[in-house]
Amino acid sequence: MSLATGYRQSVKSKPACSNSNMLEHRWLHRRALRLRVRLYKRGETVGSCCTIDMNSQGIGVECGKLDFQEGEIVDIDLPETGTPEGMESPVRCLVIHAGKARCGLMFLDVVGVD
Repeated sequence: MSLATGYRQSVKSKPACSNSNMLEHRWLHRRALRLRVRLYKRGETVGSCCTIDMNSQGIGVECGKLDFQEGEIVDIDLPETGTPEGMESPVRCLVIHAGKARCGLMFLDVVGVD
């Protein structure tokens, strides 16, 4: 959030291996975090991958050959040490951006965040 204006700042980014420009809105800086996690679509395991970074609102993952589409709903099974306070694993997420190597997931099970 910009201290001068009181409005959150937009971060213009290009997802890995993507030709599209994308506008992401983040309230908080993500901290680097390397965890092995399992991902699910519609209750079915699609595979495991490593996280890149995380904050209380979302997570970046190295999705490798896993097939994700922007706007898709997935669940991520986080270890107890990686689950944000107030959430239980698995956490439901929205795929914000999906590239050939990395994906950005926004947590949908956020409690107490406006």
